[in-house]
Amino acid sequence: MNTLTFPNRVLTQSLSPQVIEADTFLDFTPRPRPAVSTLEQALTLLHDAERVISSQESRIHALEKRAQTDDMTGLLNRTGFQAALRRELVIARRTEKHAGLLIVLDMDDFGQVNDLYGHEVGDTCLQTVANVLLNEVRNSDYVARLESDTFALLLPLIGMKAAGARLEVIERTLNNRVMHSRAHAIPLRASFGFAVLHETETPETLLMIADKKLYTSKARRKMGMKG
Repeated sequence: MNTLTFPNRVLTQSLSPQVIEADTFLDFTPRPRPAVSTLEQALTLLHDAERVISSQESRIHALEKRAQTDDMTGLLNRTGFQAALRRELVIARRTEKHAGLLIVLDMDDFGQVNDLYGHEVGDTCLQTVANVLLNEVRNSDYVARLESDTFALLLPLIGMKAAGARLEVIERTLNNRVMHSRAHAIPLRASFGFAVLHETETPETLLMIADKKLYTSKARRKMGMKG
């Protein structure tokens, strides 16, 4: 027996009469329209969601990095440096080893640079200091501008002998540097303080120890004494 199937659709024009045999069965059962696979829809939605989440995570990471970066020098700011110091102390507690060396330095008589040559030259001076410090550290070290003309370095997982030698090199290199700007030769001079990182210390305590040694060094330099 022949079967004629008519899908469930609207005819847009009339059909010419056709002769249907007596033993033909007419099937008018509606046929469902093709649907998009449920799995395909789910995968598409998942892909879109992952793309949005990835974009948001990138924006959050960029904002966090900006919040921890000094705009002038591109170094870490105080917030970023303290976060790095906390991370290294956690590592020191976990490994039960010395975390390394914290160095704080402050430019000597920096206010005179701004007074004599202007703030633009002063900014260039700070950027020069940042470049000198970056050139004298390892990729695993941290360099920061804490405020104004005060900088800090964190040398994690380094022996005390090597740390002392590195401190001497950084101090000598910076204090022998002369910056040239607008036909002026401006010598860079800085006083240094440091603290040995132990797993039992806190970031605040370590910075206080380094600051105390820094100001002792600065007072000695003003008196014309070495160190």
